[in-house]
Amino acid sequence: MLLCIAAFTTMMSCSKEEEDALDIPQNITIEVGEDYSLNVNQDWTTSKEFVAKVDGSGKITGSHAGECDIQCSKGKCHVTVNPDYSLYREPLCELGLTKEYVMSMYGTPYNENGGTVIYETGQESAPYVMYTFEDGILKSSAVVVKKTYESSLKRHLNNRYVYVMYEDGFYYYSNAYTTEEMTKMVMYGSYNSSYYLVMYLPK
Repeated sequence: MLLCIAAFTTMMSCSKEEEDALDIPQNITIEVGEDYSLNVNQDWTTSKEFVAKVDGSGKITGSHAGECDIQCSKGKCHVTVNPDYSLYREPLCELGLTKEYVMSMYGTPYNENGGTVIYETGQESAPYVMYTFEDGILKSSAVVVKKTYESSLKRHLNNRYVYVMYEDGFYYYSNAYTTEEMTKMVMYGSYNSSYYLVMYLPK
């Protein structure tokens, strides 16, 4: 008898949870600056405010390119935020990447000089991408961008990073709001009279 009561109680509890569960999409894809409304008043939270924000009505706003989870006590959805603009393909920039791995992804370089390999992109706006290694491990990556595309460069970076400061001729950006969460720093400054050098530093 006790087993029957316990089983019945469990079934009722599961049914109640299923009734309370929100009928919301499991996956949502938006662009930077775009909104998506769940139209459900709950105590919503975001796992990564840098990527997407959410208010009490379930309105999700894309902040920067990336992925995060939006959830409350009755449901959760995965949010992908895509950039609304791209000037060039983002270079590889992760701690621990080896020279062999990078070259396997890009193929034969246009030029190789010691610990630096250079690839042509075929783009007028950003003709070269460079990777610098120390003891075979990625130290930094960089993209060479024509100065005539500066406004486009800033739009590209603002879609993916937050501006931090300007110092000693360089503009600094981060991929997080706090230094504790940051895994990548991006900085750009003058390379020569015609080009900027956009450097990517893994943290």
